[in-house]
Amino acid sequence: MRLTYFLIVLLGAVLTGCERTNGSFICHFGVPGGDQYALAETIAQHIMKNYPVLADRSADKTKQGKIYYVAPGCVPSFTFYEIVEPSDIQRIEELAKQSLDIAGIERVHLTFYEKQNWVMSANGGGHRGHENTIQSLTVTKAK
Repeated sequence: MRLTYFLIVLLGAVLTGCERTNGSFICHFGVPGGDQYALAETIAQHIMKNYPVLADRSADKTKQGKIYYVAPGCVPSFTFYEIVEPSDIQRIEELAKQSLDIAGIERVHLTFYEKQNWVMSANGGGHRGHENTIQSLTVTKAK
């Protein structure tokens, strides 16, 4: 009897750490799984293919230009720099919405900044200084 009660409580605790997000149960324990990286990459590939103005992040170490970064997770999050024109933002929003069907998820978060502000440290590291937000939005699948 005690073992059954213990297992029920344990199952309840595990399910409390889970949320039904983007069409499947994804547990929130702080580290994105491989499937979340794959979903984020699917979205990134669709945007890059149809909005080829974005710079290759691996080649551009200057922290300048139209660059994006992605953070996989329950809701993938994209950060874009130097995309400030409303028509460009709208185009990327449309591409992100299209990619939701391709990736099979419900939503993605997009944030657009004026430009990167990378502050170099004397020891060779660095950190982000204040960056002006142009727009931040969550794109959801059309129902």
